[in-house]
Amino acid sequence: MSKESKIERLNGAINWLRSSRIILSQAEFAEKIGAKPSQISEMLKGKRPISERTIHNVVDSFPDLNFEWLFRGEGEMIKKPEPPMEDPAQNVSEIVSMPREVWDAITARDRRIDEILDRMKVKDDQVDRMIAKIDARDEKIDAVISLLKEQIKKGEDAAGQGHAARTAAQG
Repeated sequence: MSKESKIERLNGAINWLRSSRIILSQAEFAEKIGAKPSQISEMLKGKRPISERTIHNVVDSFPDLNFEWLFRGEGEMIKKPEPPMEDPAQNVSEIVSMPREVWDAITARDRRIDEILDRMKVKDDQVDRMIAKIDARDEKIDAVISLLKEQIKKGEDAAGQGHAARTAAQG
């Protein structure tokens, strides 16, 4: 692969973009790929190498262009369009022609699901209230434990003072 062929491909891509009215000038091309117009001019004259990064910037900015063609000369300049996605409207006839009993079964199932969701919401609210009660009881229990600890500490302090007084009286 010669440097000239890459130059020719880049020049061909710019010309295609201009003829397709995607860009109006070489300066606009440079701006869109994040380069200076002078850099593009130097590349097209062979005074500056056309890097892989530059080709990536071109393809990122103009996704119709084929990276492999620009960089290696393989394939076509323009990517082949992706096959169109299947139109969901084409399947409408299948839905419309659904047997009535199938439709009724689906509708009944939807109602049943809605009823179950409503009951779950009620249960969820009940669980939330129970958790709130448990939290309140936990706070009361914590308060009682704190009081008991204080009383035990006071009792230990009093017992320690009584022991110290007895020891002093014996001594």
